[in-house]
Amino acid sequence: MKSLSIILIVLIVVAGVFYFTKPSNQQCIKSAVDLVKADSYNVPGYQDPGDEENKNPGHISPQNVMITDKFLWKKVSYVHLDEVRTVGYGYLGSFHKVKSKS
Repeated sequence: MKSLSIILIVLIVVAGVFYFTKPSNQQCIKSAVDLVKADSYNVPGYQDPGDEENKNPGHISPQNVMITDKFLWKKVSYVHLDEVRTVGYGYLGSFHKVKSKS
């Protein structure tokens, strides 16, 4: 019974750390927009990474960034045309980008 109490206390402390150190929405939006503007990010829907015209759209709007609060972390997605692509997660005080699948 004592070990169960210790495990519960540790889990509550870890959950508290994750909950109270989530980055702000503005920080997540700024990081996501910077990531989408970076040359290494391919816009969803375009298969030719060598096509510079389609690699990054001319204007990246912060309104295209969608943040979903998942209680212990924030899921950050970018909406482009008909597609929604997860670009990163916000937890432990900072934005962490999703690794590319290629």
